[in-house]
Amino acid sequence: MHQPDALGEELLIIQKEFDGFDETRERLDLLALDKAGNLVIIENKLDDSGRDVTWQALKYTAYVSGLNKLQIVEIYQQYLDRYCGGGSAVERICEFMEVEELQETVLNPGNGQRMMFIAANFRRGDRDCAVATQSWHSCPVLSGCSLQLRR
Repeated sequence: MHQPDALGEELLIIQKEFDGFDETRERLDLLALDKAGNLVIIENKLDDSGRDVTWQALKYTAYVSGLNKLQIVEIYQQYLDRYCGGGSAVERICEFMEVEELQETVLNPGNGQRMMFIAANFRRGDRDCAVATQSWHSCPVLSGCSLQLRR
């Protein structure tokens, strides 16, 4: 994604088609950081492939919930090397987070992970599940769910 600001907030895309999960070959579409250091799982569905996007994003959110700062920097460095011709992940994260040193940041704090769904159309089940997760305030991972239609 070349214009992450099109998603309605400042996000730093740190990986695309991320498949670094243990014991599965699944891959999430985009992994990003928000200005608070939370991981944002972005699922982009160009068509109705019949897969349940909500369940998929919930699994990915659980998979990344344990990532620490060093792992996040490594994931972003791989992205920069592969898709952006290199650069320093530490410097870019510091610039994005508006800090001088990486030690000043908290990345992936607690249950701050969020999900973002982007599609031209959503199936009824996906819409219902997203609305339900938005109101499920007892679980911080689920309460951060956002539903965005891609046009």
